[in-house]
Formats: sequence, C-alpha cells, structure tokens
Amino acid sequence: MRDRHKIGLPPEEQEEYILLKTDPYLGYYGWKAGDRLKRISIWLSGNGCGVRQAYFERIDRPGLDGTAWEDHVKPLLGQIELEI
Repeated sequence: MRDRHKIGLPPEEQEEYILLKTDPYLGYYGWKAGDRLKRISIWLSGNGCGVRQAYFERIDRPGLDGTAWEDHVKPLLGQIELEI
C-alpha cells in the first residue's frame, strides 16, 4: 500500500462496503461477491472514465488489504433496500 500517512483514513472515517463482483478479486485477495469490506484510504486516481479506486480490507480479516474500483463496491448505509 502507498504511504498510509498520506492516503489512509482514520478509523472513525472508514466506511463499510459490500463487494458486488468476485472477478478479479478472488484471485488477487481471496474476496468474493457479498464480502463486507472497509474502505481504509481516500479515493485514488480514476481510470479515465470517472471511476476511482481505493484501498479496502475485509471486515473479518483486518490487515489483508487490496484495491477495488468504486463501481465494484456498494456502501452499506444501514438502510433496507427494496427492489420494485
């Protein structure tokens, strides 16, 4: 991970997300769709299409971090989601 002092977030600002896709994260970090992640860095550079990435780690496995694209994760807001 890059210098955590420059891009890391303090614990009180680390938000929870759910991973929406398994590929390519299973091969890189062992993450699967549905895993709960915590964003541990600021949003970093984009891919040229306005999609950013950040460092995340699994809630149940702290210390095993990796990057994920913004459109591959969804924030957990503590609200019920209904599909109509």
